[in-house]
Formats: sequence, structure tokens, C-alpha cells
Amino acid sequence: MPVCSAFKCNARTGCNKDNSKLTFHRFPLKQPERLKIWIRVTQKDHWIPTPNSVLCSRHFKEDCFDRTGQTTRIRADAVPTIVLFPRKKSQLLEMQESEQNEVQNSPRRKRGRPRKAAPKTEQASKKDPPSIPNKSSNAPLPAPYVPRVEPKPLLPSDHLYAVTESPVRLKRRCNNITDKLEACRKKLKMEQQKVRRWHRDVAKLKTAVKELRKESAAPPSCSDMVAEKFSGVPKELVKRMLGEKRASLEYTEELKAFAFKLRLLSPKAYNYVRSSFKQALPHPSVMRTWQAHGKLGGVADGDDALPEALAEEDAHGKKGAAVPHARTAIQQCQYARLRVKAQEGDSFAEWVEIHKGMVVYICFFKGATEKVIPKMVKALLNVKLFEAGPGKQASVLELPGSVLVVPQDTLGGQAKRRSMHYPNNIESTKGLQLYASFVTQLESQLASSSKCTEAGVVVRYGVYGEKQALVMDSDGLSTHLMEF
Repeated sequence: MPVCSAFKCNARTGCNKDNSKLTFHRFPLKQPERLKIWIRVTQKDHWIPTPNSVLCSRHFKEDCFDRTGQTTRIRADAVPTIVLFPRKKSQLLEMQESEQNEVQNSPRRKRGRPRKAAPKTEQASKKDPPSIPNKSSNAPLPAPYVPRVEPKPLLPSDHLYAVTESPVRLKRRCNNITDKLEACRKKLKMEQQKVRRWHRDVAKLKTAVKELRKESAAPPSCSDMVAEKFSGVPKELVKRMLGEKRASLEYTEELKAFAFKLRLLSPKAYNYVRSSFKQALPHPSVMRTWQAHGKLGGVADGDDALPEALAEEDAHGKKGAAVPHARTAIQQCQYARLRVKAQEGDSFAEWVEIHKGMVVYICFFKGATEKVIPKMVKALLNVKLFEAGPGKQASVLELPGSVLVVPQDTLGGQAKRRSMHYPNNIESTKGLQLYASFVTQLESQLASSSKCTEAGVVVRYGVYGEKQALVMDSDGLSTHLMEF
């Protein structure tokens, strides 16, 4: 941003209206004679201008500019002669030597013609400095001419509380402030009314409590009142709700039986009742510990449905979201070949293969039981995956087609940081049992279908827990995920 280099001259480019018509001109560094005059106008001792130093147009007379084009240019022989903020009184006048030299060097006029009077200029001092004749060419350079420039006051001179805005704008601002003040007063009034109502309600409640205490004597403690009014399971629930130290309170056999039976009927209902009664019922993990140690409370020993219900409850997350017992990925194929035994020494690798049919990738999770196997077999054999014609779908039983079962534990993987984890996968021994049961029921279902028997479809399967290789030929990428 250009800034004028003269003493106390704050002219610079910007949004100021007074400086909008100013122009800035660089010092003539290649002309030493003119440069001395320019430096004298700055009134700075021992100061040397840089290539970026400038003077504003207020220090030049009007005849020093060339305004013929769109860009204002300074003439080649122009020198600054105006000092806005002089340091000495002698700088308030125009140098007389320059004027006399101009008069002497100008051609003489003919007699009889009146000479034009020189323009009068305002002078700050009453006495003019004596003129010094130009005796030699090495005379000192003329001092700059400084007209009187009254600086604009920042505020009016009559008083300091003057307002520069228009009455319309002042009235508008006053109305806005008045509206805000009125809104704040209304809000304050409403809050005060609320506080008064609260005080009245508190006073009424205090009075009612005092009257009730006078009319009837309260029991010594809430536990005594509960013991008098309730019995059985409600009594135990309320006692645990009101008890300060729950760890010291033991669950009664009656409460254990109620908790086990409720959880057997509906795990979601049990969680809801437990949260409603402030965790007065035992946690499911505590109940599983009782089950492991044979402490089932008042539940009959012949109730076989309870362990299975507890096993199903293990599959539920902390928030009640059900975790699947098994996950399968199915894909149609024209040909599939699975290696069940790798090549070792002289022995060849063993492969199982099917032609047109379905490839089933299967993985079991924690909590899976034999009950889920029939559901899986029925759903996989009846899902319509193949195209039987234009706009028609068919299942593997309707096609008919063969089935290749591939055990794939990686279906239960979860990405954690930069590695895969399998926290929900079932144990290998239980998984092997479920896998064998799944293959057996799958074979029996295909064998019971006369259409599949006539077509000669087969069920082939891989080895559970072993790494295997698969080669498959398919008409298209049509893989589907099914959870049970």
C-alpha cells in the first residue's frame, strides 16, 4: 500500500473518500538535481529514498501533471513545491528566487502594453523574506512553496457530542433498541411470574406435608411399611429397590424362580422389567453362573427348556440386538470344484465337484444349536436363485441342481484396526457337530425329492477347519447373504 514519504503526511490508498483522487509518484532517483528538491519537501534529515518511496499529488501544483489520458502522469521536469506540515516558518512561503528567475528569463514586453499582474497567493507570515539574486549557476536550490492548508477537524469545533448520522437513521436505530428493550421486559415479566408460581406451589406443598404429618403418624421406615403391605415377589423387588447396599442382600429362592421363569418366557420382557425396577432382578450373567453351578432356585429339575433359553440369550448384545446363529453365502454355478486334500508326496490331491447347482458357504456363531439346522436347510433349498425362463425364478429343488457346501469361518470376521478378528465364531468342536448335522439333513432333503433323485443331483462338501481351494464357473456374479 503506497504511503506518502513527506513529514506528517498520512496520504495512502484505501477506502477514504479524501484520498480517492490522490496519485502517488516515485522519486527521480536517476536525476540528482530534481531528487534533491524532492527530498527537501519530505523534511527528513539524512533520509535516502528507496525505489518504492513515493510522494502524493498534494505536494505538486496542477501544472505539474499531464491529465490528457486516462492515467494521470507527472511531467518530466516537475518538482514538488507544496509542504503541508512545515517544520519551520521559513518554509511557509514560496521561494522568491525561483519567481524572480522566471521573470528575468522571460522575454520583455513591448511598451504601451500593460503587464499582467502576478497572481496573489496567500501567505502565512506578514513579512516576505528578502529576495536573493542569482549570482552564479551554482546557487542553492529554491525552497518549496507552502500554502496554508487547514487540517480538517475530526469532530466539530463547537461541541464534542455532535451526531453525524441522518435523523432517519437515528430514528430507525432508536426504534430497534426500543423494540429489543420491550421484548426483554416481556421476557423478564414472564420469568418473574414463573418464579412466583413456583414459590406458591412450594409453599402449598410444605403446608400439605405439615398437615399430613400432624394428622397421621408415618411408619418408622419404608421397609416396615413394605413388609406390612406386600408379600412374595413384589415384597422382595421393593426391598431391593429401597435397599442402599444391594450387594449385602441375597436373592431369595422365590425371586430366583421368578427371574428364571420370566427370562424363559421372554428375554426382552425380562430386560424391560429389570430396567423398570431399577436393576432389582439379577443380571443374565449372574443367572448363567447359577446355571453352571446348578443353583436354579425354585425351578424344577425337569425343565429342559431353561438351558436352551439361556443359550439363546447369550446371542443377544448389550443393547438387545440379536446376533445371528449362522451366516451363509450362496451362489449359483455351472461347475464347481473343491479341493478337500492337498497333494502330499506321491499322493495326488483329492477334489469334489458338482455341475449345475449352488455353492453354499457356511459359518456358525456362538449360541447356535441343532434347532437352527432345519430352518437353514429349508430356506436354502427353497430360495429361488436360478432363472428358469423369461421372468421366472426357480429353487435348487425345482431346477433340480447339486449343492456344494464349503465351511467358511471367515464370514464371521470383523475388522479391528489393521487385522481381522472373529469374536463371535463358535467353538471348533461344536461347529464340527453342527456342520455334520447340516450336511446330513441337506442330503436327506435332496434324497426325499423324486425329481432330484431322477436327475442324479448330489451333495458335496468340504472338510471343516481345513484350508481348501475352490474352482468355479458361473454365468454371472450373483452372490447372496443369508443369516439365521
